[in-house]
Amino acid sequence: VPANYPADTEAYREFARGSTAAPAQHSDWIDSWVNNVRSGTIFVTVFRDSSPVFAFGLEVSKTRLFSCARLIGGSHANGNFCPTSTLLDPAQDKVCVQAAFSALKQARPDINLVFAERLLPELQNRANPFAALPTHNSPNVALAADLTGGFQTVLNRHSGKRKRKRHRYQDRKLAAAGPIRLIRPKSKSDVEAILAAFFAMKSLRLKKLGLPDVFGSPEVQAFFRDLFASALADPCPRFF
Repeated sequence: VPANYPADTEAYREFARGSTAAPAQHSDWIDSWVNNVRSGTIFVTVFRDSSPVFAFGLEVSKTRLFSCARLIGGSHANGNFCPTSTLLDPAQDKVCVQAAFSALKQARPDINLVFAERLLPELQNRANPFAALPTHNSPNVALAADLTGGFQTVLNRHSGKRKRKRHRYQDRKLAAAGPIRLIRPKSKSDVEAILAAFFAMKSLRLKKLGLPDVFGSPEVQAFFRDLFASALADPCPRFF
């Protein structure tokens, strides 16, 4: 059942809190994104015997030719796993996702494309329901790499000798830069200072690479400030 934001916010928040879901699909991420980026947002929820079993939020944008929907947060939302209840039998994943898209098509026939990208294959030993549809691994190695087993296992899995040599070189460069401190923000001013430094360094780095600055817009920067500032009140913040 597609629903407009914020009418169904509390229902989605409650469902996400008690289900298997990745950080970018929790309501604090979605609230911060919608409140700052101001994208057109809809929710789709699949029910079984009046209980929600699967839900996802989409933001809709229009180009000259198409109307497209993507998971909320776009390229900033990585490792996506939409809220999934233990009541949903994995054998029914494909039927569930198809039912969701069918309801979306009926309610919003203006949407031409739906992008479900940067997905986790599984979370907490639960397969991603979207994986029941035809999929392919991301061409971005940073997103597709399997981190199972820790750092040394990853090195051994992917050209270990060459990767270890490069890691030692990077380690020496980092050591030459001076001591390293882990800074954990404790106040809103800490969040502001850390993010300001991050945005500046990211802008410089992306400019050198000839890539667009996806963190450059005031709306996206406001989103991250809001997200991390709100996480300060959480005893177990998902985003630190």
